[in-house]
Amino acid sequence: LSFPQFGPAFINLDLTTACNYHCPYCVDIGILNSGSQFGFSQVCQMIDNLCNHGLRAVLLIGGGEPTLHKDFVSVVRYLKEKGLQVGIVTNGSFMDKVIEVAKYLRNPDWIRVSLDAASNELFQEIHRPNIKINLTDICNKMNEIKNINKSVIIGGEYTIIWKGIEINGIELPE
Repeated sequence: LSFPQFGPAFINLDLTTACNYHCPYCVDIGILNSGSQFGFSQVCQMIDNLCNHGLRAVLLIGGGEPTLHKDFVSVVRYLKEKGLQVGIVTNGSFMDKVIEVAKYLRNPDWIRVSLDAASNELFQEIHRPNIKINLTDICNKMNEIKNINKSVIIGGEYTIIWKGIEINGIELPE
């Protein structure tokens, strides 16, 4: 694989298409749970090549839930060993893995949790998780991350939905 002299300074890295939520508004619904994922050695080789061409930051996001990748912790550790800024977007279902990597993160690294609800009832209706999880537990884990590493930036993401919005033939809860 050959690269131009200068590569991207920032990339979105979709580690896996695996997801344990069934959000009706998901933009990646067509590829979810297709079994696609990068192996750890593939990720390392790609990151090494890109770092040699100017890579500075990686966002672990989308196409699935990044914490479901079997080597999620090792990938984050490797990215930090390479001196890269790291952003993580998670649905919050495996916050223990995020807690495990929190010790490697430093400002300006950040974590964004897709909450999309202000109550557990709405959280369950919107995300339709196929695991036992609730909004309060996720928020408590977010606090735990801040207690472990005060320098990491952590926040929530919310989708605003108003009455009458339909996606894929399903009316979303207001």
